[in-house]
Amino acid sequence: MPYGLILEIMIALILVSSAPERPTGQLVPAVELLLWILKAGGWYLLCLMAFKKGEKGGRGRFSSIGLWEWAALFPFIIDIYFLDANLLFFKISSFFGLESLKEILALLLFLFYLTVVWSTGLKEQGERPLLNNTVYSRLRLLLPVVFPYFVLIVLIDLLEKLPFPFLRQWLHSDYAPAVFLLLFLLFFLFVLPPLIMKLWRCTPLPNSDLRQRIEHILKRQKMSFSGIMVWHTGETMACTAAVMGLVPGFRYILLTPCLIRYLQPEEIEAVIAHEIEHVRRKHILWYVIFLLSYSAIIYRLGDPFITWLLSTPAILKILLVADEFPDSLVSLLTALPVGILIIVYFRFLMGYFMRNFERQADMAAFEIHGHPFFLINALKKVALLSGIDPQKPNWHHYSISERIDFLRRAYLEPKLLAEHSHKLNVSRGIFITLTCILLILPSSLPTKTWKKKAHSNVLQLYYEKLVQKGDRDPRFYLLLGEIAFEQKKYKAAELAYKKVLNMEPNSAEALNNLAWLYVKSDDPAFIHPQKALLLAMKAAKLRPEPFILDTLAECFFANGYVARAIEVEQDAFRKAHENRDYYKSQVERFKKALKEPGGTKQIN
Repeated sequence: MPYGLILEIMIALILVSSAPERPTGQLVPAVELLLWILKAGGWYLLCLMAFKKGEKGGRGRFSSIGLWEWAALFPFIIDIYFLDANLLFFKISSFFGLESLKEILALLLFLFYLTVVWSTGLKEQGERPLLNNTVYSRLRLLLPVVFPYFVLIVLIDLLEKLPFPFLRQWLHSDYAPAVFLLLFLLFFLFVLPPLIMKLWRCTPLPNSDLRQRIEHILKRQKMSFSGIMVWHTGETMACTAAVMGLVPGFRYILLTPCLIRYLQPEEIEAVIAHEIEHVRRKHILWYVIFLLSYSAIIYRLGDPFITWLLSTPAILKILLVADEFPDSLVSLLTALPVGILIIVYFRFLMGYFMRNFERQADMAAFEIHGHPFFLINALKKVALLSGIDPQKPNWHHYSISERIDFLRRAYLEPKLLAEHSHKLNVSRGIFITLTCILLILPSSLPTKTWKKKAHSNVLQLYYEKLVQKGDRDPRFYLLLGEIAFEQKKYKAAELAYKKVLNMEPNSAEALNNLAWLYVKSDDPAFIHPQKALLLAMKAAKLRPEPFILDTLAECFFANGYVARAIEVEQDAFRKAHENRDYYKSQVERFKKALKEPGGTKQIN
């Protein structure tokens, strides 16, 4: 699997989701188009120069295709953040009524830059006759990665469009992500493996001595596979094998034609034993666990971490300074930590396990043949035929030389095999322990305190921003009122909200906030339930949003109309897409009060 490309695609999607959404472009469309053409041409020439052979036939140290695949993110960033490609994709997706189309178009743009890398790199490597087929095969290799994601986001998009309010409400509930994750896992287990066989144009390995040898190994290892397939990658010298799928009835062994043509049967047996060991040791299952753990940790710690940051005064100062930067730069700087987190988690943490899983799978050669020399020969041939530098490692594999060296040492010192398995078990135990700690951690964090401080800091941020700009529009006084209320300066808050209403009598937010002050103030001098109810009713008529309906319900409750408060709060709960637990607790609180003697009044 193209693990590096998967990481690049994940980062590209994060860059798209983090890009600023402007109502208009920064430049005239004709100028942006001209700049894009110049940049795309410059990218092509840059790649051409990077891969161009010198007089002696050698290429520079920076001519690695993998390195330039990562570099493709730079022209993509320029398009999304500075040439308004995000705005163009948003307009197209809005025209067709599918928000997910924006991400699909953005990813196609990134694949364009990758295609330029592949075409120039392979062209200079002398693969001109197979160039189109090779580039196409690389794009096809990515289909199993991007296709399920596209299906998921389009499905969510279409469900949002259905005329069922309860369905839209469920889509924004806390349970929806878990359900979609379950659907994705089912797709991954039962649909994706056979789909990959078609997308990669795999064909069954014909009945032969080699097939019988492989079937004998499978029987000996008590492993069942749905098929033994020939994997037509489109690259003549791609010598590799793989296992696809977790569930026995949806699991396949893949071998490329190069492997079948140039390796001896015993060497292929050693390679097959390596792939079977991945299944026996549940390595593929562990990859799923790593992905789920990452998703769960981000889901659990994401909001508390951001809240903690916003509750820190130092962050407020940074935000004030950053506010002077262009919004494109600020958005890009915001996306960078997320991209770095992905690289650290998958490339380094998960990469550590992937390298050692490969080493553990190599150890199967001892069980099949009693020695590692057929596998060693296979590794040497793969390096030679595929043009791999045997000394060069990558983040998910040890170098071929390192693998061969370990196999030779393990043959002389068999205890190394047990020691390596023990090291992996300890590493997995540490990973599971740390993951559980991180998932439990939010329950013991003072998130409520952080939220109050964060809310106050954000208000202060906007206040400082308006003061710096010298604004005296209603927003200024609205923020001033919120800050004063947070600091329990109720008189100042009341004056600020009244100032807003003098300027904009129909400001629903000012009406709502003043009503809230009149029912929730700690100072009895500012408790005016009847005034609050009139203000809240007017605000709800102007903007019947959940937080305003909540204020109206609180005002009905304060005036003794508990049954009416329950009705309004239930309406707020139905409309809410977030903080639904709060609205639910409000309903339960009002219902509890209704059961008490004299717990309600009737509205005349």
